[in-house]
Amino acid sequence: MKEVYAIVMAAGKGFHDSEHTEPYKFFEEKGLKIDVVTCYKAGDEEIKGADGTPLSPTIKLADLRAENFDAIAVIGGYEGASRLRRNPELRRFLGEMMKQRKIIGMICHGPWVACSNADLFTGRTMTCYSDMQDDLVHAGIIYREQPVVIDGNLITSPSPREAVLWAQTIYEELTSKLIP
Repeated sequence: MKEVYAIVMAAGKGFHDSEHTEPYKFFEEKGLKIDVVTCYKAGDEEIKGADGTPLSPTIKLADLRAENFDAIAVIGGYEGASRLRRNPELRRFLGEMMKQRKIIGMICHGPWVACSNADLFTGRTMTCYSDMQDDLVHAGIIYREQPVVIDGNLITSPSPREAVLWAQTIYEELTSKLIP
């Protein structure tokens, strides 16, 4: 088992606050090295969640390299995920993470990022916020209505209610080394 696991949490302006704060606290308590990337107009800048929680980046989107991270946690919220899905640097990074079979976690509207990268995720199984399940299906992704869905290196959850369970599942997958 690795001594310290590194995770990057990605959020766009208007992210769902508890989908970031609760997993962040969990990962911090477990001793993970946590970086944060944000996405708004100019890219890497302080943003606020839908409920006003401020979030500052610790790394620039352009500096993300898969070899430096074991996992990414894509935070949802309608507005935040909509901003993330259109960012070319985040899309590039997700491609690197997929090629290296690193863990990609997405919660709530976070799987919209997968819809915008359908070439990477077609045929994979995920869950998401209920109002966007048609988007997943139209992108060629198999939808399941479950609290957490694990499909190889992908870990998805549908809503803020599952934020801690989602974080626990990411951590368990990291530390169990079930993913080659």
